[in-house]
Amino acid sequence: AESFSDTTILFADIAGFTSWSSAREPKQVFVLLETIYKSFDAHAKHLGVYKVETIGDCCTYCLRSLDIRVISISVLTEF
Repeated sequence: AESFSDTTILFADIAGFTSWSSAREPKQVFVLLETIYKSFDAHAKHLGVYKVETIGDCCTYCLRSLDIRVISISVLTEF
């Protein structure tokens, strides 16, 4: 395993997703998540952000930066 001292991690979760999805058909839930994550992944690739994992409506992205305060935070904020 590698260690990086200058890393910013973003944990994202869709607020209200559990109650919303419980009232929908599985296909609707899948289409929503697929649409959101395809967009996130394309944007992440463009910005150089690494996707760590996606589980249900929660995803984790990270960015290694030489100047964590300026570059990482501004990129992840834009993301």
